[in-house]
Amino acid sequence: MTPPRHRTIPTARRTIQSITLALLACATVAPTDAQVVRSPLDEPTPAVAPDARQTVPPASRQRWFEPSYGLSFDPPAGSTEVQNTRSGSLVTFALPGGFRIAVHLHETDDPITLRQAAAITLRQFASASPSAIELAPPDELIKPAGRPTLRLGFAVPAEDRMPAWVADLVLMKLDPTRFVVFQADLEAADFTPAAREFFHQFLRSVDVASLDTIDRGRVQLVETADQWAKGLDFDGLWDRLPRHAWFRLIRNGEEVGVRRLTFGRGREMGTPGYTLQVASHEVIGETELNTKAEFFLSERRDEELWSIETESRLLDPRTLPRVNVKPREDQPAVPVPIQAAKHVMTQTGVRSGGQLTVIRDSAEHADETAWPVPPVGYLSRIETELLAMVLLDGRPVRMQSYAYHGDAEDHSIALRTETTTQLDNGAWSINTRASLTSGWRNYLFDADGNLLQIDLADGGTLIPATAEQVRALYADRIDNAPQGNKAR
Repeated sequence: MTPPRHRTIPTARRTIQSITLALLACATVAPTDAQVVRSPLDEPTPAVAPDARQTVPPASRQRWFEPSYGLSFDPPAGSTEVQNTRSGSLVTFALPGGFRIAVHLHETDDPITLRQAAAITLRQFASASPSAIELAPPDELIKPAGRPTLRLGFAVPAEDRMPAWVADLVLMKLDPTRFVVFQADLEAADFTPAAREFFHQFLRSVDVASLDTIDRGRVQLVETADQWAKGLDFDGLWDRLPRHAWFRLIRNGEEVGVRRLTFGRGREMGTPGYTLQVASHEVIGETELNTKAEFFLSERRDEELWSIETESRLLDPRTLPRVNVKPREDQPAVPVPIQAAKHVMTQTGVRSGGQLTVIRDSAEHADETAWPVPPVGYLSRIETELLAMVLLDGRPVRMQSYAYHGDAEDHSIALRTETTTQLDNGAWSINTRASLTSGWRNYLFDADGNLLQIDLADGGTLIPATAEQVRALYADRIDNAPQGNKAR
């Protein structure tokens, strides 16, 4: 858990009228006739492709709820929900003056006590902020949801041109192997009794559902996703999608990459179906990343195939650490890089006959893993890639589904979550999380259903772009980049 540094990471025209997406509104899947939106993958106008990130306004005052854990609470009054924080929080709320309230969840392999959880939290905080000083906990006892808690406090001296700040932490167990940390952060000069009471009001709104309620809710949310996927008209969707969809990748206000989606039809494993190709190029410091991915889904949605190749390359191999190596005993030593200048990772997935098999291969490691596919609520890679893009239909919604999650450390079939929320200015925010422990990805649409930006879990932002914009920025960095209007 990384203590916040008071830095906010911000977070189609109606042409697809015949796409009866049966877009999952809660338990029903039939949209009303008036709820028709354009595809956000249509080539955007300049107004839909801004040069700067959009500022997400405060969320509507609806109760925040995480169905996987049964955890719910009222968002702090006047707060803005911050997506994709690098601290890995379940959710973070930003308030005026740099005041933040974050909620973190931790899981352990074995049962854990609150004191053991506190020891873990202390180590993590000390690792992130070595200069932090532990404070004596306040006398006032707060028990969120009526559960036992343990409190920690830290004062962090001013450093690196950052003001001194204070962290107030409340630990609460959810079950034997999971605990929650509610963390309030504010500059030390502003951490007054009134600010502490504001945090206490938030804690008093916390509730935790029973395990039976959580299980029933999960079943309902998964069935909702299953109905939604079965109701998708893939033929109608693919007929109306553009040939290419382009995105600019922004990090810290700078152009660092480009991404292209290509839609088509094809045949794999003797079966006709739908194809999606993703090509991306990005430069991070002295490293260039290029990814080429191809996804296939059969018309019956029961078979799929994908291949992903990611290549990382140092732009200047001279920056690699070197070691002197003698080719032969009688020859002088030669300085050789201690690691390769280029690294390639490939991944291949096949789903057929109710089983998913994934092969991962790199210079350092290779493995093959197979899982049985859940009979209800499983979504293919194509469906998860496009999920948020076709989810918006003008109503708040929440659903969960099972899908393959390709995390480098813990790749598996995981339970993913999607939510849609209307903001105070009429815009829409769609949040998607690939697994229970993944960061959130946020899709921001304006009140008319135009896609404005996608905030990635790693802090980057994708901005819809035209082929002309991409050509001007990156020329031939993406293979076969089309010229002008040929992009469609």
